[in-house]
Amino acid sequence: YNVAKDSIVLVEIRENSSGNVITKSLCSGFIYPDKRHIVTVYNLVANADEIRVVLNNKTKLKAEIRGFDEYSNLAVLEIAENNTIVQRPLYLGESDLLHLEERVHIIGKVYGTENMLISGEVNGLDVPLWFRDEFPLVDAIKFSASALSSETLGAPLLNSRGEVIGMIIAIPNRKSSITTLGYAVSSKI
Repeated sequence: YNVAKDSIVLVEIRENSSGNVITKSLCSGFIYPDKRHIVTVYNLVANADEIRVVLNNKTKLKAEIRGFDEYSNLAVLEIAENNTIVQRPLYLGESDLLHLEERVHIIGKVYGTENMLISGEVNGLDVPLWFRDEFPLVDAIKFSASALSSETLGAPLLNSRGEVIGMIIAIPNRKSSITTLGYAVSSKI
């Protein structure tokens, strides 16, 4: 937890409403090793008028989508040129080494609070998951953990060494405020 906590960010999805820019929704994300990019979920940031990244020290930075894959629900945000991220990034681990019932950890941001640490276990590997009708994401990681919410979307799925082995891209019941089942895109993508 101590190794990864400063690398987790809150992503604010903002929209222009009658001339005022308001925060529409929130999700998590994490700092990529180059310290200029943030990895998060695509479906929440896709139509944002403005995206802000809130670092662990409460610094708010504007960001723009620099790349995405709607089939895996993955987005890469870039921080504006004149800003520097000093927080430590997270590094990718080998999701191919995962096995069923392995312990996994999630550090997500919840608006107005510090990081939230959740532990769980892997329930399925190479699970098909449909975001689009054309074809599924075929190598999703299915996991169970307590207290998953829409704010944990985009949070990294970590192994016991604090390496990113996946990113949370879906929770089945978003109408409920809390659920215990989630899906992550593997780090091999």
